[in-house]
Amino acid sequence: MKTYITSTEMTYSFSNFSEYTAAQQTWALQQSYLLVNSYIRPEVQIPPVEIWDGHSDTIIAPSVLKHAQAELCKYLLIQRNQTWEEDVDNIKNSVVEMLRGLETGEIGIETQVFDSGVGITITNAQLSGSGDIQFHTPDTWFGDEEWFVIEIDTTDDTTTYYPYGQYNSDAAVYPTYKWKTKSSDWIQTQQRCSNYWQSAGNLTFRFMGSLSAGDTWTIHCVPESRKNSSAAEVKTFQQKLINY
Repeated sequence: MKTYITSTEMTYSFSNFSEYTAAQQTWALQQSYLLVNSYIRPEVQIPPVEIWDGHSDTIIAPSVLKHAQAELCKYLLIQRNQTWEEDVDNIKNSVVEMLRGLETGEIGIETQVFDSGVGITITNAQLSGSGDIQFHTPDTWFGDEEWFVIEIDTTDDTTTYYPYGQYNSDAAVYPTYKWKTKSSDWIQTQQRCSNYWQSAGNLTFRFMGSLSAGDTWTIHCVPESRKNSSAAEVKTFQQKLINY
């Protein structure tokens, strides 16, 4: 699910959020995410944001967009349960006014990347056993910033497997995986998991340990060029000298 804020984070901004049904919460999160983006002009660059798995308490996203979505989510939920009131409508108006600041440069979207953020990082892993992925040169990434998802998609009846290689030389019984980027559908499926180096796109990796169907890794790849990149320049206001 694409969102700047999770349901857990929403409860921090709107304590009554938990009183709504799961369907209402999902609807409000989806619609508020779309609303935020609809008020931002295309030329405003938004850094890649991890797709929420629906379970994690937090996701990394620009704080100004988190705040904007939280307010619009609250606005949508309150609005659907009561008739129009000026105070409720003012919630939306204040967010729209704030987002206009992104266009004028009065508000910047934080994009700073430090040393620890450069390279290949697993930002989320859903694992049922000891299985894992090891990356070749994890401290270096060439190319544009990108998100990848790798998932074990084997259809064999066996519940767990070792990848083909050092601990499993039986080519007839091995786990398989599929992969995609955050902006694409599955690019390849039923690819053999190996204990030797293999690749998906520009990623070079190998599988370790016992793997199960459904094991999933979300991977963030950040080039060196993104390190210490600054946020958008923020305009400042200077008071003129007052003559008495």
